[in-house]
Amino acid sequence: FQILAHPNLKAFISHAAVDQVLSNPKYSTNMKSMSALFRDRPMNPIETGVYWTEFVLRHNSTKSLKPIQNLTFFQRRLFDVTLIFIFVVSFLLALLFAILFRFFKTTLQTKAFKRMDVLENKKKCQ
Repeated sequence: FQILAHPNLKAFISHAAVDQVLSNPKYSTNMKSMSALFRDRPMNPIETGVYWTEFVLRHNSTKSLKPIQNLTFFQRRLFDVTLIFIFVVSFLLALLFAILFRFFKTTLQTKAFKRMDVLENKKKCQ
C-alpha cells in the first residue's frame, strides 16, 4: 500500500502505483462499495441544492440551520457537562479514599490492640 504525496510524484513511482491500483482487485472492491454508499441517497446533488435553496427562501432565514449560534459560550464548550463529570469523579475518589482510610484505620487499630494485649499478657506473666 503506497500513499502518493506531492514530493513522491515521479513518473516511475506514479506509474507503478497506478498499475497496482488497476491490477489489484482489493482496490476495485473498496471503490465499488464506496460508490454504492455515495449513490445511496434520497436525492441527487442538484435536487439537494434546489431543496435547500427553496428552504431558505421559504423561511427567510438560516438561523434554524445554525443552532450552535443560539447557545451561550458555556453551553457551546460543554462546561456544564465537564463540571458535572469532574464533580462525580471527585466525589467517587473521595468516597474511595474515605473507605480505604476507614478500613486501614480499623485494621491498624486492631493490630495495635492485639500487640498491646500481648505485651500486657507478657508483663502479667513475669
